[in-house]
Amino acid sequence: SPSLADLVCQFASQIHFEVGSGETRNFEHERFLQIPGASPERLAQRYVRWSNQLVREHPEWCLRVLYQGEVQGWFLASMTGQGLYLALAMLSKTAQVSGLHLYQKAIRAYAAKGARIGFASFSVRNTAVLNIYSQLGARFTPATGIWLWCPAGTSTPEHRP
Repeated sequence: SPSLADLVCQFASQIHFEVGSGETRNFEHERFLQIPGASPERLAQRYVRWSNQLVREHPEWCLRVLYQGEVQGWFLASMTGQGLYLALAMLSKTAQVSGLHLYQKAIRAYAAKGARIGFASFSVRNTAVLNIYSQLGARFTPATGIWLWCPAGTSTPEHRP
């Protein structure tokens, strides 16, 4: 992986960008894939729409990270009364840089803009992101919700025939 100095952050408020269909890596650990009828393609479409909505509404806190002119990932956030809310972090389909390095570069870019505290939420099934946040020294708080609920006595969606 290249050094952090080799990576470039571009905020959408400085250089407008959009996330295109087919540009993102699949979300293999996403909880929404457990919903009947969900597919990786439909999930990718959902995230592209959400990404571009965040870029339109909060361009000053949405950035992309490039290496040698190629997009490696996106960090799409908004500023709230509690701090920077990282709504969505995604790798590009052709990313050559580790997710940890991308997070480190994005965090430094947000800090340079004055962000001092941030938060995010994600599925506990996403162990790659859990590991990145652990390496960054994040403080984990108790879960705030159950996103997929199976009635008592039924199996979880991934165990249904």
